[in-house]
Amino acid sequence: MNLRNEFFVPLAWRIVISAVPFSIGWWMVSRTMITGDANIVMVAIAVVLMTAPGFIIAPPIARFLGNYMGSLFYPDATHVRPPPVYSLPRARRIQGHFEESLALYRKIVEEHPQETQAYLDMLDITIDDLRDFARAEKIAHSAIAVLKSPQDRARIRRRMREGGGEGKTVRDMDEQRLEQDRSENVSFSNCSGP
Repeated sequence: MNLRNEFFVPLAWRIVISAVPFSIGWWMVSRTMITGDANIVMVAIAVVLMTAPGFIIAPPIARFLGNYMGSLFYPDATHVRPPPVYSLPRARRIQGHFEESLALYRKIVEEHPQETQAYLDMLDITIDDLRDFARAEKIAHSAIAVLKSPQDRARIRRRMREGGGEGKTVRDMDEQRLEQDRSENVSFSNCSGP
């Protein structure tokens, strides 16, 4: 709150304006006391003129005190968005509903584009659960393009490297898993039954 413009300037103008009726009322009361001519109408007019400045000066003072006291109960802060709720997408992942979980994480990313944890959780689902490394790369590239913090972008890159082991990219990991699947099929075909 800018005290000068919102409190002191309006109060000063109101004091100057209210000085006129207060002075007239004071003059009327002092005149009736000096002359001893206590006319009830004149005294009533003087009382009204002397109380009017209180009504003129009161609004900025009441506004200042109201804002100050109200800020104790309702702070005048900017609206802060609530943090994202991760419980529902995590529960869907635990239940094995990976696509639903990814959709819920996408909603979190739409509302909170700088939320690194949502991207990391999406990468965990696509790499660990779905084994969809092409989708993981797309998620990682979009996260790196959106995230502003170099530390957050490094976390995304680190997760991509961890997915494929030391020094491997997700694409290398995808190729390695395909070769592993082929070798397992070959080894099972060479086995003879009882």
